[in-house]
Amino acid sequence: MRLEICAVLLISSSLLAQNPPEGSSATIPSGQTNQSKPSNAQPEIKTKNEQAAKTKLKRAYTDLSGFDLAAKNDTHATQIGGGTRGVGGETTFYAPNKGRSFDLHPTVRWTTTAKTQKFIVTFMDSSGTAIYQKEVNSRTYRYADEAPALKPGSTYLWTVEPSNRFMGMRSAPAEIVVVGEPERLQIRDELTDKEDELSQANVFVEHKIWYDAVEKLSRLIEKQPSPDLYERRAEIYEQVSNTEPLAVDDRATALQLPAQH
Repeated sequence: MRLEICAVLLISSSLLAQNPPEGSSATIPSGQTNQSKPSNAQPEIKTKNEQAAKTKLKRAYTDLSGFDLAAKNDTHATQIGGGTRGVGGETTFYAPNKGRSFDLHPTVRWTTTAKTQKFIVTFMDSSGTAIYQKEVNSRTYRYADEAPALKPGSTYLWTVEPSNRFMGMRSAPAEIVVVGEPERLQIRDELTDKEDELSQANVFVEHKIWYDAVEKLSRLIEKQPSPDLYERRAEIYEQVSNTEPLAVDDRATALQLPAQH
């Protein structure tokens, strides 16, 4: 009789171990893992640029309006803002339709959908007469030291075209207004009082001088990239429709860099 009772107890214990009551936790044998059923919910995946577009670091500047001097109803400005499409591609300036420069040798930048790296950059006076032309193998060009000097207070035009005409047409020109006196003297005095390059860049930002502000910040980024510098340049890029994509790129890069304390 005792043997029969023991046998019943052993069988009951074995059945309980294999099928634990609802609500109880079963012991997982050593070496095995408790694999739960995969969830049907898919994680939200955001690209680096989407995150950057929604995430901004602390703003460095308060008022940045006024970098583009062109009137909003200017048909010439509208033509530049949309880029110039040729047979082979579309050229877009990374600049305002009408921006200012303190440097007598401004650096100009552009992009194109054409598959070429050879371009002809042309500078003209306000009447449209060419004063200097150069073939380059990049999408950035600094007005050469040997080129005819730009005069303070004067307005100039610049345009770009692929060296191979089958790759695209000449773009509509953008305007560069060279800062004249007495503001030029004021800026020169302010720059003298600033010892570091970032403070000098801020002088150009305060005076809404596009070409020098972007160039100064770009040089600083090349020397020592930081989230703050990328954010500062992004804030400037935001002010011009052509460079808004560059602002998104700068913020995406800033988010990938370690914060500086």
